[in-house]
Amino acid sequence: MEFLEKAFDEFKPLIGGIVALAFLATLALQYGFLKW
Repeated sequence: MEFLEKAFDEFKPLIGGIVALAFLATLALQYGFLKW
């Protein structure tokens, strides 16, 4: 289980970045639709 914990700690920033990018993309899409 230690290995999984280490891997999780290393992937956390990556997962956070992906979530942030997806969130920003959603906001951008919504903003784009609102401007139409």
